[in-house]
Amino acid sequence: MTHETPMPPRRPLTFWSQSVAFRATFAAAATLPQAAQAYIGPGAGLTALGTVIALILALGLAIVGFVWYPLKRLRRKRKRASDGDKADREPE
Repeated sequence: MTHETPMPPRRPLTFWSQSVAFRATFAAAATLPQAAQAYIGPGAGLTALGTVIALILALGLAIVGFVWYPLKRLRRKRKRASDGDKADREPE
């Protein structure tokens, strides 16, 4: 003779618990490795490689532009100021 205890009634899922359950399921499914059934041809591969190289060069030139040209302008301004000081000190 087995004596089973009755199960307590289940509470319905709230919006918060449904959202958490959905996000956890989605995250688990998104991180599972899957075989890629794809082929990248030589044209698409070279295009992607060229795009990455162009992006890296553009970012590098942007950094150079933001650093080099203000320094160049500052050097030119200092040179003009020192040339003006020399002209003031030289006797005629």
